[in-house]
Amino acid sequence: MSRVLLITKGTYGDIVPFVVLGSALKARGHDVILISQCHYAPMAKRAGLEFDSWDTEEQYAAFVADFDLLQTPAGMRRFAHSHEFPQLQAEYRTIERQIRPADTVMLARHIGSLAAQFVSERTNTPLGSVFIAVSQAECFPVFVAFQQQILGEEINERRRAFGLPNVTNWEVWSKLPRRFFGCWPAWFASPSPVWPDRFTNVGFGHDECVETGALPPDLLDFIRENPVLISAGTGLSQHSRKFYAAAADACRLSGTAAILVCRHEQLVPHQIGGSIRWFKELPFASLMPHVPVVIHHGGTGTFVRAMRGGVPQVILAWGADRPDNARRLEELRLAAHLPPPRWRPEEIAAAMAKLQSSREVAVACRQAREAVMSNDLAEACKAVESM
Repeated sequence: MSRVLLITKGTYGDIVPFVVLGSALKARGHDVILISQCHYAPMAKRAGLEFDSWDTEEQYAAFVADFDLLQTPAGMRRFAHSHEFPQLQAEYRTIERQIRPADTVMLARHIGSLAAQFVSERTNTPLGSVFIAVSQAECFPVFVAFQQQILGEEINERRRAFGLPNVTNWEVWSKLPRRFFGCWPAWFASPSPVWPDRFTNVGFGHDECVETGALPPDLLDFIRENPVLISAGTGLSQHSRKFYAAAADACRLSGTAAILVCRHEQLVPHQIGGSIRWFKELPFASLMPHVPVVIHHGGTGTFVRAMRGGVPQVILAWGADRPDNARRLEELRLAAHLPPPRWRPEEIAAAMAKLQSSREVAVACRQAREAVMSNDLAEACKAVESM
């Protein structure tokens, strides 16, 4: 039995794949510890995983509130100086205290894992790097260039503080992890020449502990109206308000009932009511069989849950990996992708109607559901064990 440290941060979709893989590794007899922001302690507990953290709820809230900075190189630099570098030492110490010499493997989220890489170098602990989304693997050369050209001086300054030498060859340094993992199945994206070597597909993760549960009593009658599900995930962005307003207006225009799920009250349109109900959180696995369409932002957690439910998707995508996710899902006939300039109620309503009336979409959704439900983590676990 080995100790496996799972190191990640971000929003819900950045945590779930680690929880799922961690549960599989624990079932194979390994000692698994999730190391993440304190906000995710309850998720680890529900999955039966040990947990450790380096931050506070206030720091996590500030981290999420600044996500809009991640849309430009200059903004990413500001984000790193506000959230990554100030917590680097605390994150490093948290990881380091969980190391069991000669018997530990680390898996860290690809972006934002400086502390894990530093620990790996200083303690000679095997490290695996995990891509949450296909676009992260596709943009690997861009990530290397960003670290060198935008953050290079700051990274080397922090390395010296930990007694590590300066990075001189950034491509070689970025490929130091023993293995790279992608949180999608092989059929979802073909390997590209720019992906790093020693790559293993994990498949799409899902957290039944969180996503399955009883629906609220006041929703049970409402779901008989076959309402559309509207969700922009758990993040906070300036685009989110426009997203919810456009989606709600599209449902009103088409005379469709809707369930709007958003934990941030300030993003919810003021005119919500009547045929549109708002909930802060709902168990999507329990809800999905009752909805004909999902309108969402293109986040991995939401589109995987929709695929598992066999539900067609209207994706209003912006930022990060979401436009790439939306494009791939549209090519698979599982979704309609509307970028921000097309966030008009009439276009969204037309997309919903077209998806629901298409036999081709229905067949594609059924096939995707069967493929996702058959996901086997055995090969991914063996790849971790091989490290």
